[in-house]
Amino acid sequence: MKWLCGFLSPNGIFKEAAPYEHMEIATEIVEKKYGQTLSGIESERLLLEKGYIGFYSRDVGFQWFVNRSIRPLTDEQVTFVVENMKYANNSQQKQSIQELLERNDDVKSRNILDIVTLGSNPEALASREPFVVNQAHSGSLDP
Repeated sequence: MKWLCGFLSPNGIFKEAAPYEHMEIATEIVEKKYGQTLSGIESERLLLEKGYIGFYSRDVGFQWFVNRSIRPLTDEQVTFVVENMKYANNSQQKQSIQELLERNDDVKSRNILDIVTLGSNPEALASREPFVVNQAHSGSLDP
């Protein structure tokens, strides 16, 4: 691996992309994995919704809040990120990766607290404000 640029699936499989080729790679992944032909932006958005991490030249993107619930990184994603942080493209991306891991710890702690304090009441869980918002690259895909 030359650099940390591309998409990491929830099961820990990394698809490397050259800088500024994310939309092309996203379209390729979506066509192969989900059988859909979408635009580059739509493909990238779908991958983030499905739990992929996007590694961009200066930061990372991950959609924390999906379908009215907060989702943490998978164990496979955390392992990949920790083991490959040395390939960060620059100090900005490395900082963004560290923030991603810190937020993941916060999300996991928050989810445990929600279960303890709100129990299994889905209406109570859904009505509270999200703890963290989507972290995406500077060209955010979120409305």
